[in-house]
Amino acid sequence: MMTPGDARLPRFRVPGALTFVVFALCLQGAGVRAQSFPERPLRIIVPFAAGGAVDDLARVLGAALGASLHQPVVVENHPGAGGNLGADVVAKSAPDGYTILQTTNGQAISRRSIARCRSMRSRISFQ
Repeated sequence: MMTPGDARLPRFRVPGALTFVVFALCLQGAGVRAQSFPERPLRIIVPFAAGGAVDDLARVLGAALGASLHQPVVVENHPGAGGNLGADVVAKSAPDGYTILQTTNGQAISRRSIARCRSMRSRISFQ
């Protein structure tokens, strides 16, 4: 007749089995390698004219990023429409992480979100 204590595994086998399972899971991904990034030059889009503070910051950032990633970083200026032309270039670029928008805080808030905030203010009562 079996007692309840006989049904469990010996203590020395459980850690061994657990080690085997962990080792097998580690070997499963041993042949997998991450893709190298970046494989081509990065683009930093500045939606303002060259020579300004945003452009200077983008060029300093681009030089440091290029040295760190060992890839060239191209800074492109697309001035006009209060920065919306440059933002449009980035919005329409491929979503692959090779295009970066360097802009100001004011540019990050769209007119549509400000209009939504104004309409919300009229609905909220502060009484």
